[in-house]
Amino acid sequence: MKIFCADPDAALQAAQADLQAAERRIGELQIERAAAIEEAEGGEYINAVTKFDAELVRLRASVGAHRDRVTAMEAKHRRLALARREEEKAAFIGKLKAALPRRQAAVERLDGALKEAAEGFKELAAADEAIFVNWPDVMPPADRFSYLRADRIPALSPMRKHRPMSAGLIRELVNHVPFDFAAEVEKRSRELIEELEGPPASIADREVA
Repeated sequence: MKIFCADPDAALQAAQADLQAAERRIGELQIERAAAIEEAEGGEYINAVTKFDAELVRLRASVGAHRDRVTAMEAKHRRLALARREEEKAAFIGKLKAALPRRQAAVERLDGALKEAAEGFKELAAADEAIFVNWPDVMPPADRFSYLRADRIPALSPMRKHRPMSAGLIRELVNHVPFDFAAEVEKRSRELIEELEGPPASIADREVA
């Protein structure tokens, strides 16, 4: 058996194999010793038993050494395994630390976008309201054109709606089909001007429709 081994697994396996071999040989010698005592003639068994006993003493001493070796190699194996786990843990934490700034930058960008969206929404609400106030008497009542308000777009409406259970608000928002509010508001603005510039009959027709 090699005393030193660069491979702890190989050293452990070798020590276990040596221990098993020594224990197996002890069992064989005990059988042989018993047979020698039984079959020897006269006092011849004494010399045979002496040889067997000397070998058994040597093997039993080696068994102790082999067991100590196995115990030491098992302990070393555990230490190395723990060290590998610590290295893997440190490497993974390092990867996490390297990945965290990207997530932080993304959420800061999202915070900024949401803040800008909130400010844009307030501005849109004020601009939408400004269109339908202070109408002169020469124009039909502004209420007739409320269907063309920006806040009548379902996603912008202040009306409360019953909604089934869903994911988080922001996730629902980004998973929604593209809103394209600009195109919809532009369409409503165009229709409003067309209604106002058209003949009075067109207004009544639109109300009926």
